[in-house]
Amino acid sequence: MGETMRTVRDFKKFVLQEAGVVQGFELRRRSRNLGDFWDELNDLGWEKRTKPPEEADDVDATAPLTNKEWSDLEARFRQLC
Repeated sequence: MGETMRTVRDFKKFVLQEAGVVQGFELRRRSRNLGDFWDELNDLGWEKRTKPPEEADDVDATAPLTNKEWSDLEARFRQLC
């Protein structure tokens, strides 16, 4: 049985919801470390994208994450909160 594929966009939505904010820049107001983490997520979306920007309105939505990647990112996020 295969993994349910989630994306960087899904993870970013999760982070915003868990942090109780609407946009990523609001994380910077909380802490520099959360802002840096958000920047890393932005970079990860570009790195893992499966479509070029001209073919996708949201490259993060085309950037798949494995369950392990999600778990690792979630653990890092929880440490920052």
